[in-house]
Amino acid sequence: MSIEMSWICPKCGAISPHETETVCKDCGTPLVCTQVSADEARSYMKVDNGAKFNQWIEEMKEKYVIGYEKKEDLSQYVPKCPTCGCPKIRYLTKQENTATVGGGIPENITRTTGKTFICLNCGYAW
Repeated sequence: MSIEMSWICPKCGAISPHETETVCKDCGTPLVCTQVSADEARSYMKVDNGAKFNQWIEEMKEKYVIGYEKKEDLSQYVPKCPTCGCPKIRYLTKQENTATVGGGIPENITRTTGKTFICLNCGYAW
């Protein structure tokens, strides 16, 4: 008796835990056989712990999907000053960002005009 293997789409990463399908139901690309048994794939798909399932899917995509790049967790991103690298920055106010007089004529152009952030460490605005 042979062991049934799971299959994955090398284009979109859809997983098929059985060998009856030969093309991806999502994008029509021919599926490729993985080194994971169909029973193991089904066990990951039934896991109540979503984090474990997501980690397994990421590992499968990194290994089998052509051109796949793991997405960075942007929730941990901390913006920093491009000059000194300090994370102590703030948004500039509308008044700091624009320098006009009554009729919309530019007044003294300051170093913050047209900028979005300012570093609270070195004062660089960008």
